Amino acid sequence: VRAALGISADRMRAFLAAVEGGYHSVPYHNSVHAACVTHGLHWLLTCSDNLRGVAPAPLQMLAVLLAAMVHDLGHDGCNNSFHCAANDEIAVRYAYSSPLERHHLASLFAILKEPAESHSLPPPPRCPAALPPHKHNPGPKMARTDGRERAGRQRSTSQ
Repeated sequence: VRAALGISADRMRAFLAAVEGGYHSVPYHNSVHAACVTHGLHWLLTCSDNLRGVAPAPLQMLAVLLAAMVHDLGHDGCNNSFHCAANDEIAVRYAYSSPLERHHLASLFAILKEPAESHSLPPPPRCPAALPPHKHNPGPKMARTDGRERAGRQRSTSQ
C-alpha cells in the first residue's frame, strides 16, 4: 500500500510514530490496542474469505487501516458518559455529541496538519466542490433566518 501510493518508508515510520505518540498510557484504549485492531482488520481484509476485496485499491486500504490506527487516538481512559456528566473540556468542545469520537478524529487532523516534511503523510488531494444532486443528495439546503417558510410550504397559524 505504502509503495503503491508513493509514501516513503521514512515518512510512514515518522507518521506512525506521531500516531503512537498521540495515544495515552491508559489500561485499554492505548497504542497497543490500536495496533491489535489495525492488524486484525488488515488480516480480515486480506485473508478472510468474507471481507477480502472490500478495499481493493491502495488508497481504500490506506483509508481503512488509517481509521483503525486512530480510532481511539487521544483516548484518556474515560467514556463519553463520564465526559458529559463531568462537563469537562472534551464534552464542551464537541457539544456533548460523541465527544470522544470527535476528539479522536480531531487528533488525527492535528497530526495531518503538521508540515509534510516533519511527520505527516502527503496532503490529500483537494475535495471536489460538491457532489451533483440526486435523489439521496438533493444538494445544498439554505436555512431561512427571516422567519418565513420555504416556498411551497404553508406556515401553520395554530399554536
